[in-house]
Parts: sequence; structure tokens; C-alpha cells
Amino acid sequence: MGTDGVNSWARQKVGILWGVKNYNQMAIVADISSEKKHESIACQWFNQKEILALLPTVEGRFSMVLSLPIAIGQKLMAEKKDVFNDYLNTITKKRFGNLKLASDLSFVNLSLSTVDSYVGKRIALVGDSAHTIHPLAGLGLNLGIYDLMSLFNHCDWFCDDKVNFDPGDKKKLKDYNSDRLKKVLLVQHSLDFLVDFFGSSGKYVSSFRGFGLNFVDKIPIVKKNLILRARSTF
Repeated sequence: MGTDGVNSWARQKVGILWGVKNYNQMAIVADISSEKKHESIACQWFNQKEILALLPTVEGRFSMVLSLPIAIGQKLMAEKKDVFNDYLNTITKKRFGNLKLASDLSFVNLSLSTVDSYVGKRIALVGDSAHTIHPLAGLGLNLGIYDLMSLFNHCDWFCDDKVNFDPGDKKKLKDYNSDRLKKVLLVQHSLDFLVDFFGSSGKYVSSFRGFGLNFVDKIPIVKKNLILRARSTF
């Protein structure tokens, strides 16, 4: 099983093809402290140049993911902490009071990556060794977990017949490949559209984007259905 990440040695060893779309963006991550309690509320802000996500943690802080163009991100990371804090407070409009960095900054360059097959001879790829996506929806970990669930189900890893048990069976791996290829590609293409949509700068696109977000936020049944869809299996 290949679980060795984006630069997978296992994937390269069996000759599985790997395609990459570079977003020319980076995700800056850090722990954030807030003046007000987060009350277990997660928030996300979408702007033309950046997408900011704050995820509450059990320590009373936020885990921050800030996606933005590489040039802007590199400049921001070189600034003093006070400048970075002001940047966050401007975006959030102090929704949780003053925000401050509570850890060092780290980052990763963002891209959409996919393979032509999730399997090779007696090997299956899962997680980042098979796919990467933009973090705007926070689905990267979820996709990896569903990879494992699908692999376990199709390869009968929980069967009682240990004598004839063969998780590397060609047909079982083929079934796993068929299942994950179509489901992950659907998620990737959907998120890729959203990345382009939120990154567009046209006047009408910006107005439509704002209208759409406000519409979803104010119509409970629409919001509920979107949440249920996001929780579904993929």
C-alpha cells in the first residue's frame, strides 16, 4: 500500500502516471489565539486574493489555514507578527476579537494532483500519494480516509478466511480503482471550479459570488442540504 505522500516512491516505482495543476498559491498554517472564546465555531472568509479558514481546537485556540498567491504569502510571512495579526483582523473584522499568532508559521504550495490509476501490480495508492486538492473545503483528509475504507471493503481485509486471503488480488484492486477514480475526480473538479470562481476578479463575477454566498447563508434549507451533501460519502 502506497501511503508515502505527494512525492511517493511507491507510485514512481510501479510507474503510475502523476499529473499536476499548479495553483501558484500557498497555504500558511499556524495556531491562533483569540480575544473572545470560539465556542466551537469554525469560520471561513472568501476574498479575491485569499481564503481564510479558522478551525476551533480543544485548547481554546484556532487552527488557521490561509490560502493566497505565493508572492503575497511570501511577503506576508516575512513581516513582523504584529503586521500578520493586523492582516488577520482586517479579514475577520474582529469576529472573535483580536487575533494573534500563537505558533510559528509554516506553509505548503498548493496544487491539484491526480493519477491515471490508483493501483499497480499488487499495490494500491491512498491519500496524498494518489491525489491532492485545494484546502478551501477541508476535504483532503476525508478523501484519504475514504480511500482506506474503500480499499478495506473491496479487498476483504476483515474476512475470516485467512487461508485464501489475498488483498493484492487483481480483481479486488481493480474494483478499488474504479470506485476511487470516479469519486475523487468529481470532488477535485468541483473544488477546482470553486478555486477559479473565487479567484475571478470581474465585476459581474464578484457581484454574483457575493449574492450566491448571501443567498445560501440566509436560506436554511439550502444551507442544510449543502451541509448534508458535504457529509456524504465520496
